Amino acid sequence: MTPQTPSKENSMRLLKPFVLALALLGCSCTSIWAQVISDQMVNNLLAVESYRGTLLEKRLVPSDPEAVVKKEILYQKPWKVRADVTAPAAHAGEVFLYDGEQVVMWWPRELFGIRVKGVRAAPEKEIREHVEGQAKEALKAYAYSLDGNYPLAGRETQRWRVLPAKAAPWRFLHTSWMDARYSMPLKLDLYDTKDTLWYGMEFEKIDFGAPVPADAFSLEFPPNAVVFEWDLDDPGISLEEAKKTMNFDVMLPKNLPSGHKVGKIVKSRHCLPMIAVLMDKGGTWISLTETRALTADPALALGKKIPLGDSQGYLNFFGTTGVVSWVKGKTALTLMGNASFPTLIQIAESVE
Repeated sequence: MTPQTPSKENSMRLLKPFVLALALLGCSCTSIWAQVISDQMVNNLLAVESYRGTLLEKRLVPSDPEAVVKKEILYQKPWKVRADVTAPAAHAGEVFLYDGEQVVMWWPRELFGIRVKGVRAAPEKEIREHVEGQAKEALKAYAYSLDGNYPLAGRETQRWRVLPAKAAPWRFLHTSWMDARYSMPLKLDLYDTKDTLWYGMEFEKIDFGAPVPADAFSLEFPPNAVVFEWDLDDPGISLEEAKKTMNFDVMLPKNLPSGHKVGKIVKSRHCLPMIAVLMDKGGTWISLTETRALTADPALALGKKIPLGDSQGYLNFFGTTGVVSWVKGKTALTLMGNASFPTLIQIAESVE
């Protein structure tokens, strides 16, 4: 993406044609170049101490495909992030945040919140391994073409045209504008097979190095809120106990990325029967929460509609975290993780 050593821009202009060739050829050297690219990407990303930006997302409102979702994004190293929705008005006040120890989501209109404690940032070594794996996956799946340098949100970006190397589910033609200094996408457009926009995101403005208030990553739920809470440090339970004590059909994925497996099942601290299934490996984290379905469709007001077998699912993006929500039979499921969104969808499709 945007590695840099001596003469940063010049060295990368020399490297990029090789990246394209390797992606097209799928040769054995891909892993070597993936290591080079991922090292430089992580170095660039870890150089970001903080930023504040305004993010625009398209094609995320099922009831109004032309609506634009606006979010105020705040980031602080290492990996703390907060996203506050400010538009459309019907969703203003919705929050996603990660403070380094827990994930919190809040929907003020429904007075409903989710808090998952014990979600700790991986050490740098595992983060590097995760990015390397993502880079290898991308190099095998897509062909890349550098289309030039473009200013965006007051920054210099390098625009990439990206083509699927071969047809596969959820692989889209897309264009990415990567920040030239920090290897971070400032704009991304994904197109479906009809050459229409499937999903788009763009930073309207971004301020790297912005000051971060001490309480920026705290959120208190009002006393009348309904909050579902898990603590991943709680003792796990067996699959047999989960099936015996839950009032819904306990399900597990049959298709997980290489090296991943069900490591722990944790009961919710809420009075309702709920579980979280953990399937992490190193810096790649994947979890599946399950509870009894109250309707046949989660019918989220925000999210990209996706088919999941006989079910209707919803996909949302929060920085490096993807979230897939759907209902299957008597069970409401939410899959979260920092794997690529095609990988998350494939995992969700295999849950039974």
